[in-house]
Amino acid sequence: MSRLKKKFLIGSSWVILATIGVKLLRLLTNIILARFLAPSAFGLIALGDAMLKGVRICSELGINQAIVQNNRKDIDFINTAWTLQVLRGFFIFFIGVILSYPLSHFYQQNALLNIIPFIGISALISNFNSPSLAILKRKLKIKLLMGIELWGTIFTRLSMIITVFISPNYWALLIGTAVGSLFRLYASFRWTPPIAHRFQLEKTALKELLKFGLWITLGSSIIFFGGNLDKLLLGFFPSPKDAMAILGLYSISYTFASIPLEFISNISKHTIFPTISHIRRTKKKNLEKNLLKIRYVLLLSGFFVTYAVILISPWFFDVFYTSDYASTKWMTPLLSVSIWITILNSSVNQTLLGLGRTRELAISGGIKVILMAPFYFLGYQFFGVPGFILGGSLAELSEHLFDLVVLKKEKISLFRQDLLFSMLFIAFVCIGIIPSFYLPALPALAYKLALTSCIGIYTILKILPFLIDKKD
Repeated sequence: MSRLKKKFLIGSSWVILATIGVKLLRLLTNIILARFLAPSAFGLIALGDAMLKGVRICSELGINQAIVQNNRKDIDFINTAWTLQVLRGFFIFFIGVILSYPLSHFYQQNALLNIIPFIGISALISNFNSPSLAILKRKLKIKLLMGIELWGTIFTRLSMIITVFISPNYWALLIGTAVGSLFRLYASFRWTPPIAHRFQLEKTALKELLKFGLWITLGSSIIFFGGNLDKLLLGFFPSPKDAMAILGLYSISYTFASIPLEFISNISKHTIFPTISHIRRTKKKNLEKNLLKIRYVLLLSGFFVTYAVILISPWFFDVFYTSDYASTKWMTPLLSVSIWITILNSSVNQTLLGLGRTRELAISGGIKVILMAPFYFLGYQFFGVPGFILGGSLAELSEHLFDLVVLKKEKISLFRQDLLFSMLFIAFVCIGIIPSFYLPALPALAYKLALTSCIGIYTILKILPFLIDKKD
């Protein structure tokens, strides 16, 4: 087994374990929080976070990605990157304060006057994080990174639970997020290898960072609108009275539906991107062959988890949530269609980023955003919220197809692999869902669990040869 493959497998293992821990914590604490908070509280936070996320992403300079991807690793380059990151944090906070009033007026939600600036404080704290985190990712030392993320989630969620007992409103969610940001800041300095931090703007490093970050900024801005336009529009299309409740239900459904996406995107971000960057730097060959092998494992895993979410989510929400959250039972399976397409594209995006094709990433994201607004609008007008969700899936597909064409120009073809997996996905979803309509509740659940278990066993058996293969 090559050293690079060994690092990839070890890193992937830690990402999987940490992601399981993080998702379980979120699911369990959301169940508790839902007993104290109305859907509108989750909707308000989702909307406020989407607003400020726009500022964060539109000011994204790709600083961490530059540390991972760039050949330079001297302290002047690292400190220049950190200084830019801190300046960005202050920018995000002040813009959030300025925008809070007009946005609260536009959405007719006075609570946004408090929510957006407070989320801005958490963002400011996060931008002081040590660049040591990016250095660890560059070296594929994922264990410590995932440990910090897991403990940060523990502090965040415990703070939410404690606060909701004292003040059962949206402040519990805000305070918990701030506590988690403070912990991650502490851990980034105290738990990572020390470096000589100082504020610095070295001219050559600054030029390289800004050059690399130009298309990252544009691409990230487009990605923001692609990833958050659903929340922004869903907070606007319905009446102000119903909008926050619908958005809250949508947000909780998305949290559950995105479990497989978070697995695959975290693995892609923490392993595929630095792996492809390493291959590019060392000019190794057989990139397509290696990528197909890695994606086979990722897509098979994503297939299983997405399938499990679709079949089990209606039962999960029926048992653990109150009747106020009943709509999540059909929202989650519908959202999983879009999630599957995003899973297909997550490794493609990271491959293009590792190859330095940031311009093409920006263009593909732009295509998605341009199509997303009319698809959302038409879907909502003709079919309500279900049409809104499926409209987003079509926009996601447009981005993925463009990215596949770009990779084809790099002599990397993934069309056949994605088509085969998607056909199997559609077939097995039909096999899992259609018979359950004609069965009583308990036999239908048993049928779904049995089918999911069989696919899980098959997935493990197919992945094991890759994990134990000692060849490159």
